[in-house]
Amino acid sequence: MLLVTLDITDRVVFTALGKKTEIGTWGIEKRGKHTGRGKESETDKIRQHINISFPRMDSHYARKDSKREYLNKSLNLHKIYELYVDIRKKEGCTTPASESTNRSVFNFEFNLSFHRRMKDRCDICAGHENLLKGTDMAEYHDHLKLKDESRN
Repeated sequence: MLLVTLDITDRVVFTALGKKTEIGTWGIEKRGKHTGRGKESETDKIRQHINISFPRMDSHYARKDSKREYLNKSLNLHKIYELYVDIRKKEGCTTPASESTNRSVFNFEFNLSFHRRMKDRCDICAGHENLLKGTDMAEYHDHLKLKDESRN
């Protein structure tokens, strides 16, 4: 009666009963969850590209308030994508991931930014940028040289 009512064959019932565990429950559904063996997805390649290719800097003055890291301000998402495509083409890939995929991986999986927070400047740099009268050009250039030396 069950088979006729549900319009199924006995194989469906036996398959379902065969998946029953010892404690009377059914196991986790495994359909559609397998990935190719030994293959890296394009999103994995994007993550690897972002992690390896670009040096990061911590925020200096706002370190205790933020865990965000900063990339060189000359970079942007389009440049990162172009570099990714160049690398993938050199590896022989004919269909790299799209720019929107690259953008979503960058935005949702990394805590990175391209510019410094406004709070992340010392008084000498901020004073020079605002052209305050107390800023001496020689002092400012010495300050920049010391800053570069300490970063190196």
